[in-house]
Amino acid sequence: MKDIFAPLDEEINSFKRYFRENDRCILSAPFGEGKSYFLNEFIKSEVEEYDFITIYPTNYQICDNRDILEYIKRDILFGLIALDDTLIDGLDATKLGIIRKAILESKEDISECIPDINASVCGVELTFSPGKVVNTLLKIWESCEKLSDAHGNPYKEYLLSFSTEKGGIYELDAVTNLICSLVQARKENDRKVVLVVEDLDRIDPGHIFRILNILSAHMAYTNGYDDGTKNKFNFNKILLLCDFKNVEKIYHHMYGEKTDFKGYISKFSAVCPFEYSIRDKIAKHIGCLIDEYVKDSVVSNTLAMEIVTNAKSLIDELPENIRSMKDRVHFAAKQYRRDKISVLVKKEHLIAMANMEQARSCFDELYITTAKPLLAFMAICKTFSLNSRKILEMVVNLPRQYNEIDHVRELCGLPMIPLIPTLQPVLDYNLIFRLKGVGSSQGNELRLSSDGEILEVMKLPYGNNLFDYVKIEDVLDKVSEFEKYLY
Repeated sequence: MKDIFAPLDEEINSFKRYFRENDRCILSAPFGEGKSYFLNEFIKSEVEEYDFITIYPTNYQICDNRDILEYIKRDILFGLIALDDTLIDGLDATKLGIIRKAILESKEDISECIPDINASVCGVELTFSPGKVVNTLLKIWESCEKLSDAHGNPYKEYLLSFSTEKGGIYELDAVTNLICSLVQARKENDRKVVLVVEDLDRIDPGHIFRILNILSAHMAYTNGYDDGTKNKFNFNKILLLCDFKNVEKIYHHMYGEKTDFKGYISKFSAVCPFEYSIRDKIAKHIGCLIDEYVKDSVVSNTLAMEIVTNAKSLIDELPENIRSMKDRVHFAAKQYRRDKISVLVKKEHLIAMANMEQARSCFDELYITTAKPLLAFMAICKTFSLNSRKILEMVVNLPRQYNEIDHVRELCGLPMIPLIPTLQPVLDYNLIFRLKGVGSSQGNELRLSSDGEILEVMKLPYGNNLFDYVKIEDVLDKVSEFEKYLY
């Protein structure tokens, strides 16, 4: 990543502080802002201490609301086994009881898969059905357990019924117990286990709040209140990835604008989400590249932000996309024709003067070249399908500090000389080439090459400079005339 742009160390360290202080975290950013990429970089930095189990609710789109918990448990269980498949091998007698309970809950499937046995005894054909025997034994076993557990306590069976209710708030079936057992086994190996829920805001609205309700309700069910640390599966932490503002909009759309979303979400987490966006960081980096050619950081950063904002798929393959973007900038900045644009010089008023002969030997016309930052700017805009005038208008409308330069006039200054009539160069009485515009008395001195190229308009040491008298609208209107030089 270091060869692409500055590392994410600062952002990751900031999130680490947030993550370590909160057991229920929300990482928030709009779609395409790099949440998943950032999380992957964060996970890499925490592998020595934490195990991360990630589930993707987008996989649950077609399931019924009440089935979501079953899918969540399945994915968590698979995730735990993927961390260490030897966990199951180390189950003790108590944990094996969990497997027994799982068998009991699946007794119909087990008994049905055992085939009948045909045998001949003393010439008599007999059919023996092990499945029926197993099924009968399992029923007796289950009945004995129920009688044993509920005997003398008529309320116990009623209370226990909630633990086996599929999708219920208080369910505590064999799979749930197995998950808790496996999580605890990881903790006993000095690991901290984190449940990550990805792309929460990209699923059916009903599923969004079903999952949030599951996570919120199960946090408090064991002791009747929420102390901010407990959760159903005994994870050390739970982390949601979503666009928090989008979730809030969906909530108000479903339940009304006056409903209390903050009160609702506080059941999951009472702390504010961690807001993150990688686009600002990428735009700053791309802006530095553009500035190599445009020579104005304000214009460059404005253009870079538009490029990044319009790159919808930027984050899908982040390293590849940034490399591609950098290559396009370097290539595009040179995609214009190098040419000379001539401009006549006014010197008629010198004919009657004593230095008339010297004046006649001076340049009758000067020129500028198209090899200017403005053309590089326009070429980059064209490559990324952006309107150069609109970008410049955005720069014009930016707030400026006292004595800050006019960035658009600075960028467009020299190229505008041949296009705006009031900027025609003159030769003064001292045989110095100047640029006298409307309202200027002395005018700005021109720095020229040996063959008459205008290299610079020298700034006056006092008062307003020449381009301050040129209307910005006139400058913007002339920008399009350089499009003919773009490839």
